[in-house]
Amino acid sequence: MTSGLGASIERAAELAVFLGSDDCGALSGRLIRAFADRFEGFPARVGEIMASEAYLLRRVDPERPFATSPSYPSLPVTGP
Repeated sequence: MTSGLGASIERAAELAVFLGSDDCGALSGRLIRAFADRFEGFPARVGEIMASEAYLLRRVDPERPFATSPSYPSLPVTGP
């Protein structure tokens, strides 16, 4: 059962079990959504996923952009 805004508790539990299993392998630093991503197929693709920007989770610091990231947005730097 869901509130209509996301995955069922069962689906979320399946993702948690996958992430804690050996099937997850070297998968790290990726954002996986229980309600939308078909993570059952990930074990065969861990190398491919880790070699790409797929599902990548990273912090973008506007004061120190990644020189190699062509998609880095031009953000104004504000603050103290």
